[in-house]
Amino acid sequence: MSTAALSLDTRSAQRRLHSLVAQALNRLRLQEAIKATVLSFTIVAWLLVPMLLADKLFSLSAIGFNIWIVWFGLLALCIPYILWRAFSNCIHEQFAAILADERLGLHSRLATALSLDPDEASGFSEAFYHEAADRLAALDPTKAFPIQMPRMAYIILPAAAFSAAIFFLVPQRDLAGFVAKDKEKRRAEEVQQNTAKKLELQLEDLK
Repeated sequence: MSTAALSLDTRSAQRRLHSLVAQALNRLRLQEAIKATVLSFTIVAWLLVPMLLADKLFSLSAIGFNIWIVWFGLLALCIPYILWRAFSNCIHEQFAAILADERLGLHSRLATALSLDPDEASGFSEAFYHEAADRLAALDPTKAFPIQMPRMAYIILPAAAFSAAIFFLVPQRDLAGFVAKDKEKRRAEEVQQNTAKKLELQLEDLK
């Protein structure tokens, strides 16, 4: 076999090993993004419960405080957190390779593959890549890095149930008197405006 053929085979084996590491890394990032999403949504979902209750008991919307704007704002803030978790510096190729070696029983083959130079003159790299590629040919990284829904996701369901119950069943109240005070303030302003108009009319009549 020619040197060119050997080099081509080595490059192919190298690409195969790096492809396995890339698949492991992508699945690690996806799993981390799912964990961050579930955690964020769980916190935001449970925050909606007291916010809805406060709106129902104190009629916050009637005085211009929209809890939905605040809630969706909190939801939007989850996006940079999810991206930060998914693309954290802690999750990198070397980490994915080490983890894949442990889960698949590869005895540091993937971690070593990232540090070897296929053009090394000693021929060790070439022999290593061929041996590792043959061993990894039938391996499936999806089994070592399954995409799973965190158990915390189930905590969102009772939060959604509580929020729906409060939204549809709890009547609107004004326990703190915010709406009454707002109405009194508006009435006082109307009285002042009417009084000012009457005074203006009287002054015009005197002229």
